[in-house]
Amino acid sequence: MSIFISILVVSIVGFAILKKYNAIATLFLGAAVLMAVCAAMGLPVIPEAKSSGNAWLDIFESMNLMFNNRFGGMGLILFALLAYARYMTYIGANDIVINNALRLLGGINKPYLLLAVTFLIGSFISLAGFGATSLAVLLMSTLFPVLNALGLPAISIAAAIATTATISFSPLAVDSVIAAENVGMSVEIYTLKYQIPLAIPSMLAMAAAHYFWQQYMDKKEGLLQQGSSKKVSLNNVDVKTSEIEGKAPGFYGWLPMLPIIVLVVTSGELGLVEGVTMNIGTIAILCLFTAMALEAIRHRSGRTAMEGMSAIVKGMEDALPVVLILVGAGVFAQGLKAIGAINMLIETASQVGFGATAMMLALVGLTGAVAFLTGSGNAAFYAFVELIPKIADGMGINGVYLVMPMQQASNACRAMSPVAGVIVASSGMAKVSPFDLIKRTIPPISFGLAVNIILSIIFLPLAI
Repeated sequence: MSIFISILVVSIVGFAILKKYNAIATLFLGAAVLMAVCAAMGLPVIPEAKSSGNAWLDIFESMNLMFNNRFGGMGLILFALLAYARYMTYIGANDIVINNALRLLGGINKPYLLLAVTFLIGSFISLAGFGATSLAVLLMSTLFPVLNALGLPAISIAAAIATTATISFSPLAVDSVIAAENVGMSVEIYTLKYQIPLAIPSMLAMAAAHYFWQQYMDKKEGLLQQGSSKKVSLNNVDVKTSEIEGKAPGFYGWLPMLPIIVLVVTSGELGLVEGVTMNIGTIAILCLFTAMALEAIRHRSGRTAMEGMSAIVKGMEDALPVVLILVGAGVFAQGLKAIGAINMLIETASQVGFGATAMMLALVGLTGAVAFLTGSGNAAFYAFVELIPKIADGMGINGVYLVMPMQQASNACRAMSPVAGVIVASSGMAKVSPFDLIKRTIPPISFGLAVNIILSIIFLPLAI
């Protein structure tokens, strides 16, 4: 009975999210239904030690506990990270990173090689904390006219740019922080030891796929221009996203990477410094104070530096929906645990011989499908990542083996969806159909994701 109810509720919640119902409210409502069934069946909603003494009131107590847990721990980290990312844009530090990265494209005289390198440069720029859509809009507004003038078709350029944030590899990425938290691992170990070594060959594979696929499609559609050997000039390209007057000093280009540098240096697990340990939230706050001090020196005005607080608050506002989704996903996962759905899933997998790799592929398929249908990678990943600790413990496997491919699938499949913001924005600026654009993004992304999954199977630790 309980498994039937679980499947029904999960199906309704999934359908509602696909139909663009508010994901946060949908997750909370689904969790409340599952917990209400538990209360009616006499099952404990939450552990006895945390119970209010009444199963029906425990429905709301579970939500209260999850709010305290998420806002007091992971939430503060996300607030700090996104506040820092927004402040980097505000003071112009991200402009330095972007303009320096774009200079690397100068002098390349092979259009499709330039296209592949554009994808790689865009992926690197994503380290500065840009979301997929905002990064695509930025690159489309700056690089698109230059590349198009070289004879590259608009749809090929848009395809390369729309896929720049499909492989996650930054310790500052929100989904990486959440993934590391759910596998009980520090974010620097998760990214530097496991994620980056698999992400780099995956991105190179995707770049190569762009090189061949876009050229093939352009030739097939009669868009290929033969004999073009112009050199690209980016001397006149000057990205400006900062909200204050004046150009930031050149050394500000290090500021967006400063939290990563501090994270590596102070990581006790990496053995670089002994006796000092800080989590990524503390590091973000430290770097934020450092950046504000530099701004005060730069402008010779403490007041000017303090005015950047508005950008910090906006960054925190950006983090709030993410934290609320995490709370909703956590409560929904608690409802599934309380009704026994997770235990049944693990027992069924064991009985039918469903091994770790099969479970990982199933979770990748499920996460990728939701990301494709909804156009949101974050909602899909956040909804399912909460289930991983229970599944991994029940099957006796390392959680990173399940989580990392799921994370990459959620990012990758977003750029395959015609309703994703990054696809809609890129296709609109290139004046092509979103459905035509995904014909150009799906093969390179699929190839890169397949490489990542294969490498995950080979190299990620299976045992706890």
